[in-house]
Amino acid sequence: MARDKEKHKATKRKYYEEHKEKIVEYRRIYNSDPSHKARHNEKQKEWARNNAEKVRESNRKRYNPEDDRKRKLKRYGITPDDYNFMFDAQNGYCAICGIHQSKLKKPLFVDHDHKKNKVRGLICHRCNFAIGLFDDSIDNLLNAIKYLKGE
Repeated sequence: MARDKEKHKATKRKYYEEHKEKIVEYRRIYNSDPSHKARHNEKQKEWARNNAEKVRESNRKRYNPEDDRKRKLKRYGITPDDYNFMFDAQNGYCAICGIHQSKLKKPLFVDHDHKKNKVRGLICHRCNFAIGLFDDSIDNLLNAIKYLKGE
């Protein structure tokens, strides 16, 4: 059985390589028609409605908050212990606005300098979002301060 699957895969690969341009062009034309995409999306939604338990189970298996947190920390080159050390050093408060973690729905975010790729501290979601909107630019932030002061 496994041998047949491998043979079938090899045949499909060979066919694709021999007819690649034709297949790509067909897909481009097919996918450019909005009715095809709408019909496909509707079929997916219908399947999800009819298989709600399978969808829930799949999502439960895929998403683990602790794994997600570790993956995000790894992106910044820090460990959960490093995060906890920074959290304790800041006494659980956002480094910008000073709101305490207990008053937030989400954990404090790891803020980092995008150019130097260096961690600066832990900040709340709102402050993280605001800094992102200002493109981490001190000039933009100073201009915003001047604007708020009415200068």
